[in-house]
Amino acid sequence: GSWSDRVSSWLDNETVPVHTVRYRDLQEGPMGEFAEILEFLGIEDVEQDRLEMAVEGTSFENMQEAEEEHGFPEQSRHQERFFRKGRVGGWEEELTDELAGEIVDDHGEVMERVGFLQ
Repeated sequence: GSWSDRVSSWLDNETVPVHTVRYRDLQEGPMGEFAEILEFLGIEDVEQDRLEMAVEGTSFENMQEAEEEHGFPEQSRHQERFFRKGRVGGWEEELTDELAGEIVDDHGEVMERVGFLQ
């Protein structure tokens, strides 16, 4: 199915608990987002310094550096890098207006639902 079909199938799922994490939210408040993820997973009593280490260890810059040193298995053979720029909303800058418009035409309803068109 399409991207919209896959996202909707998770959002509308009633049998498995789902917690949505947006990259934008991780960038704006990583400590809070990690804390919410841990709460969703039922993990309690995580020491603040361990949480800070997890946030720092998975920062975009650190992930990009790790990819440079060790590669990244999810990288497509058609990509130069998996961790390219790490900017929120970068798709709007990278794509032509025509292509961005097609994506919004095709997926706008779900993009709005998950807060991508705010």
